[in-house]
Formats: sequence, C-alpha cells, structure tokens
Amino acid sequence: MKNYPAFIIDRSRRSEASRFADDFVVCTDKEMGFIARVFTLPRSRWNEFRKAYDALDEFVQERRYYFASIRNGEAHVVMEVERMLYEPIANWSRIKPLLKKAMKAYLYGESAEVTGDGRDIDMQISAVSDLLRTMESQRVRMVDKNGKTATDNYINATRGAIERLKVLKHIYDNGRKS
Repeated sequence: MKNYPAFIIDRSRRSEASRFADDFVVCTDKEMGFIARVFTLPRSRWNEFRKAYDALDEFVQERRYYFASIRNGEAHVVMEVERMLYEPIANWSRIKPLLKKAMKAYLYGESAEVTGDGRDIDMQISAVSDLLRTMESQRVRMVDKNGKTATDNYINATRGAIERLKVLKHIYDNGRKS
C-alpha cells in the first residue's frame, strides 16, 4: 500500500517565477504513471482545438487526452499526457480511468491519497472520536491544567479533524465507485 498521493498537482504556473504557462499533473501509478499538461480553453477556442484533435490518430486520442467542461460549458479543461513514466506499457486500458481520476483531483483540488480499501480512514475516525470522548470526559481536568479557552480550542479542533476525516472518507468512497 502506498501512503503518498496518487496524483501530484503542480499549479506553480500561477507563480511569477514559473517557467511554464500550464499546470501539470503527475500520476504516481507504478505501471501507468504519467506526466500530463493541463490547460483551459475558452469556448471560443474549443472548436479550433477539437478540429486538431479529430485529425489525430484514434490511438493517440484515446491515450493522450482527457477533457472536462467547466463553468456551464464556457470553458474546457484539457489534460494532455506529455510523457509516460514507465515503458513499455503493458495494459493501455488503464489510462482512461487514471486520466479521469487525475482530472477529478485537478478540478476539485483534492490530493487523491491511495489508502487501500478505506479502512485506514475508518480507523483514524474511530481513534480521533475515542480521543474526543476522552477529552470531553476529562474536560474539568483539562481546564484546570490548560485553561478554558485552550481546552475549548483543542476540543473544537478535534471535532473539526473528525469532520474532515469524514469528508475524506466520503471522497474516497465516491472515487472508488467511479
């Protein structure tokens, strides 16, 4: 099991020091890893791009490009595979699902962490919930030692951590279905 992101998203083009005009997504998959360039096309340039895309060989179309429409069709995000990390490629059928997940991670800004079957997140939620119950049962002692404000902040931060873990669990469960 990997405990690092499945996709690394480089949005440094937004920095003044960036050498690149586009964003990049790196897929860390051991068999189908890739580096993809991501750019946004306004509706006015979409037809021009689509004509060039349609002129490409079907093999290239299926393995190098993935699109998403954003802002109610006002723009399109294009992900173009620039380089495969590991060659030769044994199973090209895996590229489309990975491109779809990479696009989802890019659009929603999530780092899609590979967590096996999701039990890790369930165990974290359970552990932090147990910690919160302990803190709430020991509130008087915590206030005596740390003060009311610090205790309230700590308990509220722990509640927030549980909620964020539940959101991550929801994202993981929905990503596994797609």
